[in-house]
Amino acid sequence: MAQRRTGTRGSYAKGIAKREEILGRALDVIASEGYSGASVKELADAVGLSQAGLLHYFDSKEELFTEILRKRDELDVAAFGAGTAEAPAIEDVRDGYLRIVAHNADVPGLVQLYARLSVAAADPGHPAHAFFADRGRALRTVFAGAIARAQAAGTVTDRADP
Repeated sequence: MAQRRTGTRGSYAKGIAKREEILGRALDVIASEGYSGASVKELADAVGLSQAGLLHYFDSKEELFTEILRKRDELDVAAFGAGTAEAPAIEDVRDGYLRIVAHNADVPGLVQLYARLSVAAADPGHPAHAFFADRGRALRTVFAGAIARAQAAGTVTDRADP
């Protein structure tokens, strides 16, 4: 995170709040304008900052876009509940997943951002690489927990390792 403590706790808290405002507004801009409308300039304009002012809160454009996706995941989990428990019921995982897929049809710009960034992040040196690796591990943990729970209940075959 590029935001640094610069003196008083109040200044730090204001910086965190501004960063959250930027991420929330960026989600709106990308969802409505699409990925192509999500240049640093467009995002800066949306929150009333210069490009340099916007990037004060992030180390790079790649970090900004990674944090936008992290915020999107946070909001999706809160809204749709998929993957909120360590070993949720398999039906809850399925239903949450389907709600997120349906929601993604309404935010194609965010889906395009995710797709483009995930390809670039396949390079271990890319700033978003750890985000995607961690996200994949977390999802596999949730899915495996749900499958193991269903196997223990006898509703899913135990012939495969969760």
